[in-house]
Amino acid sequence: MKHPYVSRIEIRNFRNFHELIVDLNPTAVFVGQNKAGKSNLIEALRLIFDPSLPDTARRLRSEDFWDGLQKPFAGEVIEVKAFVRNFDDNTPAKALLADCIVEKEPLTAAVTYQYRPREEIEEVDAADLTEGDPSFSAEPMKTTPSAMSCGSGSRLSCYRL
Repeated sequence: MKHPYVSRIEIRNFRNFHELIVDLNPTAVFVGQNKAGKSNLIEALRLIFDPSLPDTARRLRSEDFWDGLQKPFAGEVIEVKAFVRNFDDNTPAKALLADCIVEKEPLTAAVTYQYRPREEIEEVDAADLTEGDPSFSAEPMKTTPSAMSCGSGSRLSCYRL
């Protein structure tokens, strides 16, 4: 049986990532200097995939927003998207990802985590929102939607952060 894998990651406004888009091979390794963002990348993926992550950890703080934003809670959105492939023959994965399919060939699902102001309270001035304000909500969403080779013929790809 084939094993599902994350084929693409898109991160916007999360910690040290203003906008990261990376396409992945089935086997990938991330390398980089200290403070390059390797742990932040893993934390971003945990927001989507880690069922043991408590809801309190999904409520982000101002330091979770990209540093280049003037006011993190002023209507800015943190978004993490993961595209999953290679689950055609995996019935449990297919059932789990059925509502997330964005492409039929190759079969691809997109799973999205968004941290944004709640739409039902949009009349609140977003500039006045602060950390912990109930107007902000972490809402996992289902949505539609540069690798560097480690060596010639290698099935392993390295991604430098």
